[in-house]
Amino acid sequence: MPPLSFDLHVLGWKAFEDLVACIFRDILGQTLQVFSEGQDGGRDAAYYGAWTPKNETKSYSGNFCIQCKHTSKPSRQISMSTIDGELEKIERLAKSGLCDNYFLVTNHTLPAGFSEQAEARIVASGAKTARVFGSEWIAQTISENPRLRRLVPRLYGLGDLTQIITHQAYSQARSVLDSIAPDLACFVPTGAYRQSAQALQEHGFVLLLGEPASGKTMIANLLALSAADEWNLQTLMISNPADFSKLWNPNDPGQFLWVDDAFGATQYNSGCVGEWNQQLPKLKAAIKHGARVVFTSRDYIFSAAQRDLKTSAFELFNDSRVIIQVEALTEGERQMILYSHLKAGSQPIKFKTDVKASLEVAAQVPKFLPEIARRFGNPKFTQGMATTSEGVQTFFERPVDVLFDVVSSLAAAEKAAIGLVFIAGGKLSIPVTADDHVAGTLELLGVTLGEVKAALVSLEDSLLKRTRESSSEFWVFRHPTIRDAYATLVGGNPELIDVYIAGVSTERLVEEVTCGNPVQGAKIVVPTNRYQQVLEKLKSQPPAKSWWADPVKSFLGSRCSAEFISAYYATDDISTCIPMHSWNISPHDSGVKILSKLNEAGLLPEEVRKKTVEKIIKVSEEKYSARFFGSSGANGILTNEERNNGLKSVAKSVLMNGASILQEIKESWDREESPDGIFYEIDGLLELVDENDMFDEDSQAEALGLRENIREIVLDLEKNIKEPEYEKLDTEEAIEKSATIARSVFDDVDQ
Repeated sequence: MPPLSFDLHVLGWKAFEDLVACIFRDILGQTLQVFSEGQDGGRDAAYYGAWTPKNETKSYSGNFCIQCKHTSKPSRQISMSTIDGELEKIERLAKSGLCDNYFLVTNHTLPAGFSEQAEARIVASGAKTARVFGSEWIAQTISENPRLRRLVPRLYGLGDLTQIITHQAYSQARSVLDSIAPDLACFVPTGAYRQSAQALQEHGFVLLLGEPASGKTMIANLLALSAADEWNLQTLMISNPADFSKLWNPNDPGQFLWVDDAFGATQYNSGCVGEWNQQLPKLKAAIKHGARVVFTSRDYIFSAAQRDLKTSAFELFNDSRVIIQVEALTEGERQMILYSHLKAGSQPIKFKTDVKASLEVAAQVPKFLPEIARRFGNPKFTQGMATTSEGVQTFFERPVDVLFDVVSSLAAAEKAAIGLVFIAGGKLSIPVTADDHVAGTLELLGVTLGEVKAALVSLEDSLLKRTRESSSEFWVFRHPTIRDAYATLVGGNPELIDVYIAGVSTERLVEEVTCGNPVQGAKIVVPTNRYQQVLEKLKSQPPAKSWWADPVKSFLGSRCSAEFISAYYATDDISTCIPMHSWNISPHDSGVKILSKLNEAGLLPEEVRKKTVEKIIKVSEEKYSARFFGSSGANGILTNEERNNGLKSVAKSVLMNGASILQEIKESWDREESPDGIFYEIDGLLELVDENDMFDEDSQAEALGLRENIREIVLDLEKNIKEPEYEKLDTEEAIEKSATIARSVFDDVDQ
């Protein structure tokens, strides 16, 4: 295998200095003192101590001076004039007793014999010892140290991933991680990245929150990549709760479980939250067995999900130590993100020079987002932008408007290309073929298949990208916000809504539109005169595979008005919504929400309502559950009298047989669920009895005693669970001596 090489020339002077600081901190074993430009007097970092290089016998001790020399030219050789320019500074530092050992580190290549000559000149200027390290030494150091790659994760994007990480854990995640390779070289390790790594280390779980384009998915990608690289963890992409139940292996602690858009992609999915509530005890057990778990979610979606999540079964959903807001960026982080994307992007040199003076102001925009910085580096997004300070600032302050304008101004074939990807659920098979759906959509849009194929290629790396899964290849959106922009375009154009409904699959339709019930984040609101078309789509959907994962019921309960629901069940059996399990009796259950909406609108037959009430009380008695008592969905069906009588009936049964019921539950524990989780239902019931004035003192005392018995049983069962010891996943930073940097980060952005 040829020696590894890294494209260090794309880093920029500041990022290169940060890399060198990390390398020497890792080598020397201590944090360096890093100096700001103009204050170092000829040194970029300093250290006092001792060091014996790997595979060498010679030791170094005393004061270390480390000087960086970066070039933006690939494979450029260093000249001796570079060394000569430092000799006066070296002499001054040596006379001050600050230069026992002088190390010069550069991404230049070193000609044969250069190191020996340069080191001799440095020693002659007063340093006791000298070393010159070139690009080859840096590449070797990076390739030998996975920990270093984690500390500076953008290194993954500066070399060949297939050579950097070769073991099985990487190959299992390769199809996912390869898709972000172009962006890896631009990643800046932010405070959110470090906090996320710390959360995984200490708690085994992290929830990444942020608005679209804030960098959630990139941080999750890099956490997965570094875990595969350094600890050989297997990355499992979890698309839904059923996947988690199927893929988690309790006998394999080396699993990295990644759930992207955990509670809905662009809008809150209450049905998905209901499914997660079923799996939370098992998720808790997975973390206790040693799995690392990463969830991502848009912030407004998680806010909606919190109302329905059973946080008592998974307390980390309320723990600020593991909930990370990723868009909280420092000014320095913003500048480095903007620099990296502009430097690595495809903008011409003239553009970079024209906007250079405005970049520091752009990085100060309150809603600065990494994805917007990426777009700024691509000419496709800046065609209509003035390169003035005002034009640059507007680009960053109004990214949604700018992106909508870009999508709206596309040529017909390009709009059709975006539309086909959109209708295909964000994943269009390559090659594109003219099946009935595609042919019909193209006819409605007035373009040919050949024109669309050419447009797909022209949009690659700006609005679209290619991705591979196993042996198949697909067109996907370059970023989810591009999908949002096209959805907004569709929502505002009745003609496009017809195209969308005609071409979209029912699976995507129920996740993207609303019919009479506003949903935050939904861009496509179907007008009443198009309801019949949607109803026909829904009726063509095959029956759900399970009672707890029915996309049509979830759509009806969350996204539709009572009038639309009534129209749907005019030709369907409403009794299928009656809850069959205690889990169904919750605010997030689609069937209960459907029945509640119809009842509150006066559209639910009384016969169906009474049958529902009887079933709710029966399953509650069977599972010792009182969840119906506090369920907003059930409260929309039961009268107050029915609710109170039901609670008394369930409580009476439990209080009469409390000891035997607790023993039965204890014996049913299968070790995959946390001990406190198996008592969730009965403990909730006993808590209501203990605190509700409708029960007498004797009943309350008995309930309190049973709750104490539950706590003792849980403590006893937990003795059989070994808590995992997580390997350290944190990152570190060099310590800045001064926050003031005389040299602008953007100084060489146009070089």
